[in-house]
Amino acid sequence: MSAENFISVVEGWTGALEFVLKADGVAVDLTGIGSVVVEAKKLDGSTITLTGTTAVSDAPNGKVQFSPSAADLKEVNSPYQVRFKVTDGSSKITYFPSGDAFTWKIRK
Repeated sequence: MSAENFISVVEGWTGALEFVLKADGVAVDLTGIGSVVVEAKKLDGSTITLTGTTAVSDAPNGKVQFSPSAADLKEVNSPYQVRFKVTDGSSKITYFPSGDAFTWKIRK
């Protein structure tokens, strides 16, 4: 896991978290993307439901932002294993990262 795939935040954080989606180390142009959704799991593989919002913040440079709701980030679920599910205009789905997931460490 690289440092850029790891974040550490405090439980209850609601500020926007920005990520760069990359393929082979290069930012992916997200222009024309239909949707971006955050998918999170616990280490045991069970799904964590997130209700915050996800948006493309800088399409040509592959940047997305996730703004969690106050209940999204809980220490009890930490560490989160996170991927962004990207659906293009033709309904094709790609996950970022495709290798090791982003790791989110939540602290009290």
